[in-house]
Amino acid sequence: MCIRDRGTTGNFGGATFDYTFQTSTTDSDPGTGGLRFNNGTLSSATLMYIDDTDDGGTDIQDFLRTIDDSTSTVKGHVRVSNKTNAEDFALFTISGTNTEASGYHKVSVSYVSGSTSFSNSEDVIVGAPALVLSSFI
Repeated sequence: MCIRDRGTTGNFGGATFDYTFQTSTTDSDPGTGGLRFNNGTLSSATLMYIDDTDDGGTDIQDFLRTIDDSTSTVKGHVRVSNKTNAEDFALFTISGTNTEASGYHKVSVSYVSGSTSFSNSEDVIVGAPALVLSSFI
């Protein structure tokens, strides 16, 4: 019998990006690495405002633009989770159009499950594993 060392517990698979959560609900550019929703209670949010660039300086505009490529009603899923605690997360369907604004995108979402709030300046991971699959359905 072969026993192997177990690796560290990872976060959500698929495309993941490092962001900083903001409790503001203002429809404006959240700034580099910023992520916010249009409602302070995540279960009532219908829009996610996400900066074009994550905390690491990665420009994710091309990724965000693929959301509208899907002809499916549900364009995919997005999971926002605490960077160090994958059990603290909120899962959403991407349910409509993606609107490009100056420096950020407005993504239509519908809450599915998980946390209903995060703290201001909380380090989060934004993951979208099902987005690519939904784009081809």
